[in-house]
Amino acid sequence: MTVENESQNGRSHEKENQRQTVDKLPEEYRIFGENLRIERKKHGYSIKDIAALLNVSSSYVSLMERGGCNPSLSVIYYLCDIFDVTPNYFFMERKADETAGVEWNGLKTAYKLINRLSDRDMNIIVEIMKKMIYKALNE
Repeated sequence: MTVENESQNGRSHEKENQRQTVDKLPEEYRIFGENLRIERKKHGYSIKDIAALLNVSSSYVSLMERGGCNPSLSVIYYLCDIFDVTPNYFFMERKADETAGVEWNGLKTAYKLINRLSDRDMNIIVEIMKKMIYKALNE
């Protein structure tokens, strides 16, 4: 076996070990990750945005959202500051109806972006939306 093959083989075992480790982590990590994802989307941030604000890698933020790691207290502190929540927020289990607001906040973000359009473009979008609403109400 060459050094390159050994290295690739080692990486595949490392990834498998990471997957097994993620499966064994406490339920609180999953809850933390779900709540982080909800807040991130609610505020219109990408994973890269959060990574930049925390000065960590995007893959680390993604791992946190999947419940695959134990974030440090300093990371939790900065996340609380970013989202204006208390630490206990991230560890509370959410009901399905509480997560529905993520989609609504996505619409609010879209509305903010639409407001930056020219009047002409805005009128086109409004007409399209009127037709969509009319169609939906008359089906």
